[in-house]
Amino acid sequence: MRFLYDGGVLDAAALDRIRLEPTELLEWRTAPREELRGLVKPHLRRQIKACLDALAEGSGPLELHRGRPA
Repeated sequence: MRFLYDGGVLDAAALDRIRLEPTELLEWRTAPREELRGLVKPHLRRQIKACLDALAEGSGPLELHRGRPA
């Protein structure tokens, strides 16, 4: 089971304050939707895109199976 949450929009100052446990991640960054293909596997990409679409449409919570509506 995977949960994705909308954390809102972070400005540069908020992004600069983020501190992650160095033993948990080698690196992190923000990326535009257009770069998803090269960054994540297809089923996760579908899930992220469905969430971004729901956010843009204001359609609320989603239940997805393999990134598609259940």
